Amino acid sequence: MSSSRSGSRRKSLLPAVKLCLSCSYAETSVDRGQLRIFCGKNHARADKDCADYDDAGTADLLEAIKERIAKVQRAYRERFNRISPDCINCVQNCCSTPFLNKTPFYPEDAIYYMLSDQPVPNIPKGIKHCMFFNNGCTLSVDMRPHACIEYKCIYQADDQIDLFGRVINYTTIDLLAVVTRDYVGWRGVYKPEEHLSMQARGLQVGKVYDRFDREWDTEKPIQDLLLIYK
Repeated sequence: MSSSRSGSRRKSLLPAVKLCLSCSYAETSVDRGQLRIFCGKNHARADKDCADYDDAGTADLLEAIKERIAKVQRAYRERFNRISPDCINCVQNCCSTPFLNKTPFYPEDAIYYMLSDQPVPNIPKGIKHCMFFNNGCTLSVDMRPHACIEYKCIYQADDQIDLFGRVINYTTIDLLAVVTRDYVGWRGVYKPEEHLSMQARGLQVGKVYDRFDREWDTEKPIQDLLLIYK
């Protein structure tokens, strides 16, 4: 989505609802770290009975991405608790030290919460650490901000934890791409003929890949995602 649309004088829908994320009339902006949803029909608000709702073909895909994030979060916490049971006693705990100087909710987390029918927690300004740390994380195991899963503990080396972090990384990028419909901007367009490093990784000249080395068609931007999240 262009910044000119998100920078207009229109106000975003109040309240923003899950329905609008997959409506063909929705225009979603995540500029400046804020999630805003505008209605192409100029509705001030919308709900499940919106007469102008028109599925943009992404409702099922968004649900599948949300389920993938939830599944990975649960698996991550199970693995983490097994290999780092004493994490909460660490003197440099990531949630309460300068490693993390605020509660890290971003627009992609707000989108995930909306898809999960959960209200985004109200985070007061000025807090210098994560407000959800109290003898461990008090958030539900599958409702943590994505940064908490992607973050690599400096005292921990585990291939499975690293894999979970990478999966959360690409699923949140896919989530942003689908909701904003800025597929090129979020997924990226990379051609092996322009990048020797891609050829070294075995990617084929003449094809187009996204930032995660996945082949995709910019003319059919969700075709491969429908298979990935099937």
